[in-house]
Amino acid sequence: PSFGVAYPITPYLGFQGFFEYQKITEEMTTKTESSESNYSKFNFGGALSVDCRHFINFPLGIVLEYSRETKKGDWSDSKILNNYGFGAYYQGIGDIQLGLFLKSTQSKYTFSGFEESYSQTLGMFNITYFF
Repeated sequence: PSFGVAYPITPYLGFQGFFEYQKITEEMTTKTESSESNYSKFNFGGALSVDCRHFINFPLGIVLEYSRETKKGDWSDSKILNNYGFGAYYQGIGDIQLGLFLKSTQSKYTFSGFEESYSQTLGMFNITYFF
């Protein structure tokens, strides 16, 4: 099940959030053997969005977000992803939004006492049309 919410705190400031839980069973079969793996995932996140046009007389929107993905498996393995994001969007062309979004992901994976981690940063240019 998952649950999401969006709430306008003021006409210029909004909050979006979600919680999600999944219990998953995967079956893998080859010509010689088959195996089954069970794991659960718990994900949550939130974002704060600001419409700056009323403060600076320019149609700029800003988004700050955080989300966390957690996976726990059968053999005491676990995986945690922390995602951080920042976006700035130009909103002055009717139903079109142009923007730049930066996202940083930090990962930690543990399996039978072995630990691995990595991080990556992505930059995305977005063009969004609202119907």
